[in-house]
Amino acid sequence: MQSETATARFPSTLIALHWLTFLLVVFAFALAELKGYTARGSDLRSTMLHLHYLTGLLVFALTWARLVLRISTSVPMSQPVAPRWLRLAAMSIQLMLYATLIALPLLGWLALSAKAKPVQLFFFELPLAPIELDLELAKPLRAWHARVANVGYALIGLHGTAALVHHYVLRDNALVRMLPLLRQRLLTRLERLK
Repeated sequence: MQSETATARFPSTLIALHWLTFLLVVFAFALAELKGYTARGSDLRSTMLHLHYLTGLLVFALTWARLVLRISTSVPMSQPVAPRWLRLAAMSIQLMLYATLIALPLLGWLALSAKAKPVQLFFFELPLAPIELDLELAKPLRAWHARVANVGYALIGLHGTAALVHHYVLRDNALVRMLPLLRQRLLTRLERLK
């Protein structure tokens, strides 16, 4: 029989938002990278850019929803409880991830606004940021968008690696608490290891 500490999980809404955000980030990354293989001005490239913008806006909205839920919801600690320094490191990485997921869409929106390039949402246009039309400002904003994206990818890699270290080296339930489907099999395996 499984102990309560082994089965203590994040709320299912947070789990769903976590994985949905991850999938959207992967999709946004793929769109940004693959557009380079399309002809400038082509319909395919325009569609990919438009989907990239929409995906970024969805990530922005979901990140705020996740933050509100994370702050307002009680989350069980991993078991066994990690040392304080490790919990602080994990919290720092999570905060940097949240900051990245908020900064990226904002930088993209500012860059598009500096070019006076509105984003068409489903039935309306996203208003431009209150900045002047300035093509010279758009370039560094796009560059910062790319830099922050690279930092975000590194943080996601670090976050994923840390989850695997928790599971396979520290042998705690940090990873299992966030898994949506495979949790039962992994919980059973964790119980056998104890």
